[in-house]
Amino acid sequence: MGRLLALVLFLWVSAGPVQARWLVAETAHFRIYSETSEARLRVQADELEDFHALLVLVTGRETPPQAPKLDIYMVGGRSGLRIIDPDASPDTLGFYRPTDAGIIAVGLRNGVGDSDWMSGREVLLHEYAHHFMFANSALAMPKWYVEGFAEYMATARFWPEKIEYGLANTSRAYSLGNELALPMEALLRGDVRAGARGVFYAQSWMLTHYLFRTPGMTEKLRDYLRRLAQGEDAVTAFQAAVDPDLKGFARKVERYWQDGKIPFVRMTRKPRPPAAVTVTALPPPADDMLLPLVSLQLPQSKETDAANLARLRAAAAKFPGDAWAARVLAVGTAAGGEDAVAAPLLDAQLTLTPDDPWLLRWRAAMFRANRPDASAAAVRLARTLLVRAFKAAPNDWQVLSAYAATFQGLNVPKSVVDVLDTANLLAPQAPGLAFRAGLVLAHAGRHEDAARALGPLVNNPHREAPEWMLRLMAALRTKDDAAVKAAIAAGGERR
Repeated sequence: MGRLLALVLFLWVSAGPVQARWLVAETAHFRIYSETSEARLRVQADELEDFHALLVLVTGRETPPQAPKLDIYMVGGRSGLRIIDPDASPDTLGFYRPTDAGIIAVGLRNGVGDSDWMSGREVLLHEYAHHFMFANSALAMPKWYVEGFAEYMATARFWPEKIEYGLANTSRAYSLGNELALPMEALLRGDVRAGARGVFYAQSWMLTHYLFRTPGMTEKLRDYLRRLAQGEDAVTAFQAAVDPDLKGFARKVERYWQDGKIPFVRMTRKPRPPAAVTVTALPPPADDMLLPLVSLQLPQSKETDAANLARLRAAAAKFPGDAWAARVLAVGTAAGGEDAVAAPLLDAQLTLTPDDPWLLRWRAAMFRANRPDASAAAVRLARTLLVRAFKAAPNDWQVLSAYAATFQGLNVPKSVVDVLDTANLLAPQAPGLAFRAGLVLAHAGRHEDAARALGPLVNNPHREAPEWMLRLMAALRTKDDAAVKAAIAAGGERR
């Protein structure tokens, strides 16, 4: 996914003020695609870098310099959202997709949408807080804290002389005031009853706010998170580190909210220079080809892939001989699963740019070398292409992951264990990669690295971890190799 900008810059570099419809703003940590003016895009890009800096300040952690930039697509309406996610609900303001095919965020360009409850801007900041947390924490965070921290940071506001954060949004305030609260034990365990997701988010925000803003509570929160990382039970760890009386503590948090004087943080600062932002115009074919290409590179239904591939072909036909359209069509055809058609298209593009890692990775995918029934010749050809891609882009996590996928099972060479570990460190948000890396690392006896890789999966607030994985995490924390192998074996039939 991230290679898209590279081909844009290679094929379409413009001088002077940029006036095209689709623009790309590149900063230290983001690539933002938007149909807007250059001036507005620069402001949005600068604010995202400001938010990243705030997360660094609050957490004391910085993203590794080799980490990939997050691709963000700001679309003009819900029709654009539905090209990327046909199942997006009518009130969707944006979403975050950490997948093994790419990690992206999508939001409505106007930032507010039609909802009075939560702005598209807050949705985007909330999701980036998740992205940042999973990239920068070696600890497995509880579900309530994953969501509470994102909610706490998402209402941040920036001015040249000050920053404010920790404010409530209307949706969460409504849930706290009008919905039946979850018991504290259920909140701590992440046990969310049907229809209670809104109040779970709201209580998670309020609990995080209370622990951040109440004197003496921050160190207790740190102790609690350390205890969880060492394998203690979610409730008993909280009772030992924060308050043994859960019901009494819940009443304190409720009074904190009902008092109506919830503190937020206002920091003054000296005006800083704008973030370094490079804006590039995409060529005219991008108007109809960019979003279908993004969708095709993500896991989708066959029907969605077919519709987007048809969009690409219709758009490319309007621009015969256009280099950008030809390259996008080649990759889109491969992503759409039409190997026989895609292979010669990719080969033609590779004669023009033989060291392009984006093209090399997709050409390698044509050999299906990750399948158990792949021939030795197919595996050899795929690995040759992926080694070339690695030499061109040694920190491309998708190239590393694709190379490791050509080795079957858990008992792989040490060099492949290292490749998986590196790929996971670059993109810990990619779930399938985290799963494979965690199991391979666990099998190799690298217990701490395995626990780091699997932590975001175990504490995913949107999906329950299976029992065997919970047992595996407990065994990894105690470094009991026999228990680790037993847990992996128990999950073998379910993987």
